Amino acid sequence: MPPLPITVAGLPTALISSLLNDEIIQDQKIKEEYNGLLSSSVADRITIISCVQKIDYRIRDTQTKILQKIITNHEMFAKLYANSIQLRNKINVLFKDVEEVSREVNDPESGIKPKLLAALHENHVVLQDVQNVKAIAETLEHISKVKSLTQKFNEYLLHGRIEEAAGAAKDIDRLLESVPVRSERKIIIVERLKVQLSNIKDTLEKVLVDLMSKAVIFEFIDENEQNGSTLTVLSTIKSPNYTIQLSSLLLSFKEVDLIQNQLSALKKNIMNYLIIPYLQNHGTWTVKIDSPDDITTKLTYIPAAASNDIPSSDFFKSLTILFHFLYTHIFGGALLSSSSSASPLTVEYVSIFGTMFFPPLQQLIITEYLFHKIPVEISELESFALLAESAKEFEEEMRKLGFLPESDELTLTEYVKDLDVHFTTKKRDILLEMGREAMIDKAFESCVIDEEEELRNESGKAEGNELPVGESEEVEGLNETNNEKGANERGKQISKQGGEADGWDVDWNEAWEEEAWANKLAGNDSEPERYEITTKSKAIIELVVKTLEEAKQLKAESAFQLYRSTLDLLDLYRALMPVYHYEKFTSIPALTMLFHNDCMWLSRELTKLQKQYAGLFDEIGKEFVYNETVENLRELGTSWFNLQIDKQKQALSEIFDELNGLQQSTTEAKFEACKKAMMEIIYTVQLVSKVWKTVLPSPSHYKAISALIDHILLRMIEEVEDLSDIALEESSHLNIICTMLYELERMFPKSEPIGKHSKAWHKFQQITEILNLSLAEIMDRFRGGILREFETAELVKLICALFSETPIRGLSIREIRGQ
Repeated sequence: MPPLPITVAGLPTALISSLLNDEIIQDQKIKEEYNGLLSSSVADRITIISCVQKIDYRIRDTQTKILQKIITNHEMFAKLYANSIQLRNKINVLFKDVEEVSREVNDPESGIKPKLLAALHENHVVLQDVQNVKAIAETLEHISKVKSLTQKFNEYLLHGRIEEAAGAAKDIDRLLESVPVRSERKIIIVERLKVQLSNIKDTLEKVLVDLMSKAVIFEFIDENEQNGSTLTVLSTIKSPNYTIQLSSLLLSFKEVDLIQNQLSALKKNIMNYLIIPYLQNHGTWTVKIDSPDDITTKLTYIPAAASNDIPSSDFFKSLTILFHFLYTHIFGGALLSSSSSASPLTVEYVSIFGTMFFPPLQQLIITEYLFHKIPVEISELESFALLAESAKEFEEEMRKLGFLPESDELTLTEYVKDLDVHFTTKKRDILLEMGREAMIDKAFESCVIDEEEELRNESGKAEGNELPVGESEEVEGLNETNNEKGANERGKQISKQGGEADGWDVDWNEAWEEEAWANKLAGNDSEPERYEITTKSKAIIELVVKTLEEAKQLKAESAFQLYRSTLDLLDLYRALMPVYHYEKFTSIPALTMLFHNDCMWLSRELTKLQKQYAGLFDEIGKEFVYNETVENLRELGTSWFNLQIDKQKQALSEIFDELNGLQQSTTEAKFEACKKAMMEIIYTVQLVSKVWKTVLPSPSHYKAISALIDHILLRMIEEVEDLSDIALEESSHLNIICTMLYELERMFPKSEPIGKHSKAWHKFQQITEILNLSLAEIMDRFRGGILREFETAELVKLICALFSETPIRGLSIREIRGQ
């Protein structure tokens, strides 16, 4: 045996051991060992030789076993072997026969297959030629038919045989859909023929439209749509060469699929010439139908004033006449007095026309007529019921005629059925518009509210007192005094105490020396409490009350919607008034307080109405409440009240700011400046008080003036406390300056002392007096609890500023701090 071409390292140890040991190796195990051959361990030469010898032995052993099997089954083996030889010979013969047949079939020169393929190809070419010839013949036949129909079309058209011409055009179209030529040829032929067909249709359409314009004529009388309009229908169109029936004309439109376009044009003309002018004149025109001859029928819409006829009182009656006219004289329906049924063509025309015409007509009737007929007063509801019944009958009649398909909604009937909803919606719109007009009116007129009189007679009217505050000279003067004039200008005004002050004509003593007015403010007079509001708020409440009274006469659901509209009105008031009149409210103090009064008065009146109409919606489980609106109005009024107070405080603060503190008041210039500033402050408060005293109720007037006085006094206390070293002479001057503000005490009547309303008054009095007191007197007051408004630090700072450092001052300070 020749040596094996394998290295020692290429055989696995396991395989070698298996061969040498003559072990029976399982197939899977042998497979695993062979797969591990490449990663086997190193073996020596002797081992390899032994392994090879073992393999040779195994081969010889296998051969021996095979030979033994053959010997044992010799007869069977011999038989099978002989059979296999015969089978092999037959197979060989068969393969030779197949090879011969293949050569005979596939031979490129004499083979059967090439000859057969050539014959098939020739047959296919012949067949294709036959088909092409046949298609050409059929196409020529089609073209011949098209040509013939085209000639007939022209002949029919020339003699006025419109129906036949339309039929010919339709047949041409049908023929062009089945041209026998295929592929690109067909496309070219069909396109050329369709161009011709399109020209034919265009010609036919122009003729048909021209004839239709002669058969159905729309005109405005005297070329003015306000003078009325006419619709003239000719059942027969005559010309020198031929006569055409209107029914034939419509049928021709149908044959060439132009009926939709023509009915759409008819719809447009009816809208423009008849419906829209009729609606614009609120349905007051008279409708007349005349037949001057056998072929002409004329429908005329004419204003009632231009006709001797009595105009129809029913809007829908005139529309019904129009649609009966269209049904009978255009669409060929049965006469109104006839009992015969309509033809299928009439039904089709009416259905197509109604489908495109009726929906926009219904919406137009609603927006241009019915909406304006919705009542705005409950007394008008009954008359609208008659109109609603007419609308219902109109739609039912249109459904009978076929203009309104069964599947379509009865839009007008549904609309008038919801009268309550439309009534409340329209009432809401009118309510908001009326309220808005009152709100945006730039003129402000006031009226006096007498609360006691209102309690005695809730239905009594408040005393009227026109006060065009927005244009008042006094209000303008106050505006300039508080907001526009600088310190120098204000000083000039103050110097004119005895005369006019920017148009105000103020009597300085008027605010506190008129005993009658003082008694009135104090409530000692027999006259009741009075204040002013604007007529705007009165108008708003009147609208609310009127709306609620109408709501009581409606069903609960509708009444609730009207109540909701009053909430919308009040929301509009809160949103619009402060924005629209912002400039006036922020620049004219009287208007601001009038608006405050309006809000408060409205909230009070709404509270009354809530009690008066409580239980109005109990049957539907809803509440009649104005609580949230009342609260919102009060908040709005209070915010503007406070805004005006803050604005006046700012004006007063500017006077102090221009003074730049009280230091160096011993100099003549500063002393005079301080006195002028105090006079200006007093003058400003007097002006505001004069404006507000007739506008605000007494409690609100006291509150407003007290807020300004407290602001002045606290600022003055702050200015004094800011001084770190006050000499004796300066202390005296400061006392004089502070004492000037005692004039503010006279802003209140004797029965209403200033200390009752001003929280800072007592403290200001004490600091004014402290400026002229000795340290011992100050300590006596301290020990008596009179100086309780002062913080410890404040009092210590004042003593340090007024008195030089001494043992007594030190003891006093320690006493104050200790206590």
